[in-house]
Amino acid sequence: MSDEKRRKPRFDAENVFAAITVVGGCDQGFGVITNVSEGGVCLRTPMPPPTSGKVILRISVDNTTHEVQALVRRVSEASGAMYDCGLQFAPNDPGKEAFVEAFLAEQSRH
Repeated sequence: MSDEKRRKPRFDAENVFAAITVVGGCDQGFGVITNVSEGGVCLRTPMPPPTSGKVILRISVDNTTHEVQALVRRVSEASGAMYDCGLQFAPNDPGKEAFVEAFLAEQSRH
């Protein structure tokens, strides 16, 4: 039996960068998105947001910047003073659908 808890398939991402802002605070940072699903993303960053916090991601895909709200579901140490953050898209956020569609369209061209 697998320990896999993911509900949606994941798609690896290359060279997808994001700016991140913690909602309700002044913390800002940056990161690289390592994979994408319909439900969320994995963000690798040197400055992780607090677990259970809310964030706003600004992600550029195909010369368009998408703004997506997400909830921080997990933070784990990665290599080289980096952290992997599992971010679940906020329910009813219209920005998530546009981002996922643009990401998948961009990936299909490669």
